[in-house]
Amino acid sequence: MECYNKKNMLILIMGHLIYEAQVISEMLEYGSMLYYSLLNAIEKYTESSEVLKAQSSILKLEHDMYTASHFGEIRELLKKGWEELGVNTVKERIKTTLAIRENETKIHENKLTAKVGICLTTIFGLATVPLVASEVLGPIWKLLNLPQIANEYAFKTTLNCISLSLVSSILAIVLASIEKKQISNK
Repeated sequence: MECYNKKNMLILIMGHLIYEAQVISEMLEYGSMLYYSLLNAIEKYTESSEVLKAQSSILKLEHDMYTASHFGEIRELLKKGWEELGVNTVKERIKTTLAIRENETKIHENKLTAKVGICLTTIFGLATVPLVASEVLGPIWKLLNLPQIANEYAFKTTLNCISLSLVSSILAIVLASIEKKQISNK
């Protein structure tokens, strides 16, 4: 069994000799590959949760790479090696891509929220038709002394139709202004 030899910097692990330079080289390649694969993965993200998870992964990766060795010399070798392999450039591209993806996902989620808001506005607007007919239009009809329809159901139907026209007009104006605002924001 061979022992640790300071001159050759050999380490005996499970019967295989591993040179320090080989370990550092493989660590450099491994770290570089992780950053490049993370960059490729980030370009496909479409949800805010994925972007947040990627930001967390980057912090963990940087911490793991920094604490891979307790020796300052090896850390410096890794740092210089990653600089030579362009990892710092990849890190900047990752941060830029994450910022872009974050903005894109926020825009997408805001559009979705606006669509849900439009649907709710429409539903609640249409739900007010009978209320507007009975509580607003009915008293106005009587206050203006407009001719009364003899059949009560026909009168209520008439008020509901007027109310539907009124509410639909208001909803159309509101939705058109929202649509116009969204078009101008593009």
